[in-house]
Amino acid sequence: MGQCVNLNEYSREQAVLYALSDNAVLIDQKGKILVANKAWNSYTKANSGDSGKCGTASNYIEACSGGDADAQAVLEGLKTVLNGEQSRFQHLYPCHSPTEKRWYMVTITPFEDISHFKESAIRLLICHNDVTELIIRQQSIEAKEHRYASVINSLIEGMVIQNAQGEIETCNQAAELLL
Repeated sequence: MGQCVNLNEYSREQAVLYALSDNAVLIDQKGKILVANKAWNSYTKANSGDSGKCGTASNYIEACSGGDADAQAVLEGLKTVLNGEQSRFQHLYPCHSPTEKRWYMVTITPFEDISHFKESAIRLLICHNDVTELIIRQQSIEAKEHRYASVINSLIEGMVIQNAQGEIETCNQAAELLL
């Protein structure tokens, strides 16, 4: 863990981050978390997270290093944005707890810090957005589509679905045999 961060130095950025509902941090070139928002700190506390590993003044890059495949993907994406190879990186990952299934979308973007021109200047904004509701809806739709396809394929009669131009979009197995 590095030296403590003077929060007054980043009070403007802190105020902006506190307006975000997503878990968000600002990091410097070396990965040190300079500012974390209320949602980030609350999530860490609620999930028995180690603020020494993911709180202000800890290192986000070190926290990702040696992690699972998703942590490694985030680390690689972070490096590409930090090095200017990409203007944005996003990655969907599961973050399940013992009591619930959860998914998050991490978005990493450059942060143009116009007020601080020193080594510890802010370089990246990292937001973790809870997309669990969207994933659950998507899974529900996919399950319904699978049931629909199973029913259609079990029909003895051939069934063809065409678009408005008369092109065949899909057909069941009986139609394949007939056609």
